Formats: sequence, C-alpha cells, structure tokens
Amino acid sequence: MIRHIKGTPARYASLAAIVSAFISFAANATDGAPSQEFKASDVDMQAQLPPTQPTPESSAPKGEPIQTAQYTPTQLVPVIVSETPVTNPYARFSKYMVKGWNVTMPDPSNYIDQDPYGIRTAMEEDGLFFFGFTNDTFTYDVRNDNQLYGRPQLYSGQKPTIVSSTYGFLTYDLGKVGLPGGQLTAGVAYNYVNWDPAGPTHAHISDFKYFQSLFDGKAELMIGYLGNSIVYNGIYIGGNLAGGTFGVNANIPQEAGQSQSLITRPGVNFKVYLGGGVYNLAGVQRSWNPKGTDAEIGSNGFGFGTSGAHVGELFLEEFGYKRAAAPGRPFTWIRAGYGFNNSDYGSLKRPGTTAHNHYLSLLADRQLLQLGDTPTTAHRGLYAGFTVMQAPAEVDRFDQYYEMRLYMKGPFASRPTDSMSLVINQNRFSKYAVASSKARHQLTDVQATIASLGYTANIIRGVFLTSGLSYVNHPRAVTTVPEQRSALNFLTNVIIYY
Repeated sequence: MIRHIKGTPARYASLAAIVSAFISFAANATDGAPSQEFKASDVDMQAQLPPTQPTPESSAPKGEPIQTAQYTPTQLVPVIVSETPVTNPYARFSKYMVKGWNVTMPDPSNYIDQDPYGIRTAMEEDGLFFFGFTNDTFTYDVRNDNQLYGRPQLYSGQKPTIVSSTYGFLTYDLGKVGLPGGQLTAGVAYNYVNWDPAGPTHAHISDFKYFQSLFDGKAELMIGYLGNSIVYNGIYIGGNLAGGTFGVNANIPQEAGQSQSLITRPGVNFKVYLGGGVYNLAGVQRSWNPKGTDAEIGSNGFGFGTSGAHVGELFLEEFGYKRAAAPGRPFTWIRAGYGFNNSDYGSLKRPGTTAHNHYLSLLADRQLLQLGDTPTTAHRGLYAGFTVMQAPAEVDRFDQYYEMRLYMKGPFASRPTDSMSLVINQNRFSKYAVASSKARHQLTDVQATIASLGYTANIIRGVFLTSGLSYVNHPRAVTTVPEQRSALNFLTNVIIYY
C-alpha cells in the first residue's frame, strides 16, 4: 500500500504532516499476516465496513456516570448482515465507507437512495462519499404497573420513551493524494430524547479522524476524534451495531471513560494483524468527564472542548482472534480487553476522596450452525456468545456485567438480512453504593437482570423494522420503592439508511 507511493521522502512527509497537524490541533483543544489471509480485508471483511448505526449509548443521570443505561435496555437497532449477495452496482461504494470500526452495516446497494441524482457517482471521481441514517426507537412498559403519572419518570419505558438519532458522514479517499489505504472522515450526529437519562439531547461530532492502512493491510492507524465504543470490545450482537444493541447493557467501558459515537474524544489507536486471525489493538484517548454525561457535554460542547478539570487519559488494550464465516468454516470471535483511566473519580468507598478507574472484559462469539454453503451465504446460521466485564466497586456504581446471547443471521433463505436474538444479562451494583443507600434507610437491590427477545425485518430497501420485548426484574438502579414491580418493555425501532 504505502510502498506503491513514488518518492520515499514525499511518502513519509504526507503521512507525517497529517499526524502532526492533528496532534497539534488536539493538544490545543484539550487543555493545553505474510499472506492475504492475514490482512484486515481478508481476515474479517466486516472490520472494514461501518456499522448500521452508531446508536447513542445510554448515558448517565445528572452528575452520575452511566446509571440508567446499565439496567434499562439499550436503544434497539435492527440486526443486519454485511454478507448480503452483491448484485447491485451501487455496492462499489462500500470501499469508501468509514474504516476502522468493528461493526458492520448494509452496503450502499441497500440504501433507500443508492445514488441520488448521480451525486455519489460524481463525488466518487474526487474520492468523496457521503452517507447517513436515522434511528428512531420507542420503549413502553406494557405491564402498566409502574407509570405513576404525576411523578418523575424513573426508568426507560415507565412512560413512553423516545430516542431519535440522525447521523451524517463524509469520507475522502487519500489515495487521490498519494496515500493509498488512507481515509479522512468527518461525521456529525444529533440525538433527541424525551427523557433526559436516556439521552442526552444534543448535537456532536461523531467521527473526525484520519485512518491509514499500513504494511499491505497488516496494520491500521487511527488518529482523531474517535468513538471507541465501536472500535473496542465488540459488545454488539454478531458484530453488528445494528441490532446488536438490542438487549445489550454492557456499558462498563463507557462508565470507565470510553468515548462513544455520540460523544467522541481525541485519541490514537493502532491495530496489528498478527496472522491466522490473531490481532492486537491498543490506544489512548482523552477520557470522559468522571462526573458523568451532563458534565461532559457541559464542558465539551459540540466536541472540541476540554472535558473539564481532573480529566485525564484512558489507555486501552484488546487482544483477540477473529475469523469471518466461510463455507465449512464457522464464524469465531474471541477478545479480551483492558482499560485504565488516570482521571480523578469520586470514591464510593471513601466519600470526599478520589481514585483511578479501570475495567476488564472477556467476550466470545461462535457460529454453531451454518445455513449457507457459499461465500455470500456462509454467515447465515445460529450463533452463541457471552460477555463478562468487571470494574472497581470503589468508583463504579455498576461493577460487574454478565451476558449470554443466542442469535440467528438470515434465519430464512428468502430473507438473508433478517435476524433474531435472545439475550439474557445481569448488572451487579457496587457494594459501596448499596451500603450507602442502606445507610440512608432506602430499599436497595444488588443486581438487575434483563431477558430480551427481538426480531429484525428488512421491510424495503434501506428500511429496517425491529420489534421485541425485554423483561427487567429491577428497572431502577440500586434504590427501589415498595410498590416497584418488574417491567416488561415493548421496544420498536425504525432505521432508515440513505
């Protein structure tokens, strides 16, 4: 890739200039495998394609990091597979889509406007590409036992809850200026909610970065304002952000300061493909504000702010093994991660003092049954997976997360982009947070368990409809009231790609 550039000095000068310019900008804005088998494009084609949707990960109530998102179902998105048979000429635009994400989305041949008025074709000549999507989700507790009209809403779905997100991205192929495998991305997002803890409602940069594939695809560099929730861990079902969020409540990485698609932070990531599907991913980013989402947005604004005082860096590491599905070879993905945050988090163990934060994660997914026997249908079948995450109880209200999932991609031959999933997870609350609540003579719970069942249908080109039910035994975090009952939330979502 880089080796094809004529003129060694010019080659490195172009790369160095881009990296140097970003580092200078970010500093001012934040406080002063030997064969093709081992390339990213071959080891896992999904790794090179963007997700169906960087959904707004649930955020924390005012002043507290990630409270509600840990025990109420995360925003529902349709499960979509990228392995759809490519028969449409518009699928060629896929090579211009955002690189570096660990989730997939349908290729542009499955957008409602594949090439409106020939605009994408005209832009393609200059190496430019744009795309966007909207995602609207409705949640409601159909048991109707906990609405308590006239009182404040305490959890998602207690009253009809709406989350609506709109994203837009513009990419530029740096091969046009002598950097093959390079890409610039600029993205913006707007999120609306009718209940603040499910939010927030705000506009923000979504992805603002430079990506470079190196050494014939054996390594990748990312530098910019990053949404690392769709780069690390792979918490989304089947590696799809679209639909993969249904029933998933693994927000411990965000609780530890990891950036999201709706709240990006400056950082650098470097990924190396070691051969045979093995990879290592490491990076550092500016942390979120330890005081929570409201404090982060208040000090960071549209995305170029400082995140406030006492905010440091989050160091990230992930080691994994990933092989895409192929005829006779089932999909496999195993990954272990670690994050360390040197910011000052308020201690739950010793109020009035601060401590650093970290998290550990282990996730695995395996295709148990293949329903297709061609390269374009091998992804169809039955999958199973699990997630285990842990964080320090001293600074995190949610210190343990466990999940088991069973899902199908392309359950019917006639509907290869449909999917369905059953997810059971549990969040355990910090013993120090529980003890504090008991000391104030409040009723407390020590965990919240959720079971979710959903189905996604690609109803027309570019439009996906998902519906499902989630049973939540303890809809509120830590504290509760005598009249509180479990919730049965109905979730429906419509997502449109354009």
